[in-house]
Order: sequence, then C-alpha cells, then structure tokens
Amino acid sequence: MALEIDCRECNTRLRIREEDREKTIRCPTCSSIVPPEDLTPGSEAASPFSAVSSGPDEPEAVNPYASPTTPVDMAAGPASDGTSGSTHGVRLAMEQTRPWVLFLGILGFIATGIFALVALAGFVMVFVDNGPMGLMVCLVYGIIGVIYFAGSYYLFVYGQRIGKFLETDRMSELAHALTAQKSFWRLLGILAVLWIGLVVLLMGVSVFGVIG
Repeated sequence: MALEIDCRECNTRLRIREEDREKTIRCPTCSSIVPPEDLTPGSEAASPFSAVSSGPDEPEAVNPYASPTTPVDMAAGPASDGTSGSTHGVRLAMEQTRPWVLFLGILGFIATGIFALVALAGFVMVFVDNGPMGLMVCLVYGIIGVIYFAGSYYLFVYGQRIGKFLETDRMSELAHALTAQKSFWRLLGILAVLWIGLVVLLMGVSVFGVIG
C-alpha cells in the first residue's frame, strides 16, 4: 500500500511506496526533505483509490497505477535557480567520469608538446640539411600535434563543465558538458573516416601496383 502525504513547503501531494518509507524523501517540486514523522503509518491513505484534493474546491482522483515519488537517493532535486535538477545516477556517472576525462586531457596536452618539439626539430632539419626529410617530419608531426591539441582541449572543457554541473546541479551546465563531449566524438569520427579512407587508398595503390 502506498503512502499519500502533502509536502509541508509547497503542499504537493506525494505518493510513496511502502518499501521506500525508511528512505529519505525529497519533494520533486520544491526539493525540501519530507520529515520522518510524516511517513508514519498513521499518514497512510485508507485506500490507494482514495481521492486526492489539490485544493479545497478541486478534488482530483488518484491514479493507483501512477509511479511513486522517487526517493532522495535517486533524485537530486531542482537547482537553486529553479532549473530542473538531475538524477543521482547522472551525478554519480559524471563524478566517476570527470577524473578520467581530465587525466586523458592532460595526457593529450603532454603528447601535443612532444609532437610540437618533434615538429620543431624537423623544421630545424630543413635549414640544416636542406632536405625533404625534415620538411616531412615537420609537416606530419605538426598535423598530429594540432589534432591532439584539439582533442585534449575538448576533453579538458568537458571535464571543467562536469565540475560546474556537479557544483550547481544546473542542467544547462550538463548540456555544455555534453556539447564539449559531442565535439570530441565528432573529431574522432572525422579522423576515423579519414584514416579508413587513407587505408583504402593505400591498399588500392598497392593492389594496382602489384597487378601492374
């Protein structure tokens, strides 16, 4: 049997499952915590089919098959600015993801520095040896360095936005984080297509070279 109680802060009618009575409950409308005394057996409705009154003159029938209110350990509730809050599962996933995102971003910046040094060495070789090898090294490693920098930048922004989201619980910050993540995966997608095209091209050249 479900419990039907009114939130003390906003008078929202809450429907709580019997097995959730021992959990801390947060109102999904105003994010206030429901006091434990409100969840005593005496607050049970006589029947799950009983009417729920949203106002003194506006009776409203309760849907007995409606989903119960989510406990606080599953919902973070609205943010302080009134925007919709996130579920606890989303916050937990973001908390566990952020360290790895920042770690990979930092590694990417380190790799960018290494590629930049190699490209610089190739640039110096152009003037020292005046040969094509230095120019090729400078070009190839310079391009790889730019790609690594772009990917690392998107990851770093993604990690920073996750931090902002965890601080404020604003869905707008989560949207910014996912936008940065989208940019990272889009970059990887473009690189994957280019790489597959290059491999196919080299295979084609090899096959036609053998046939010829």
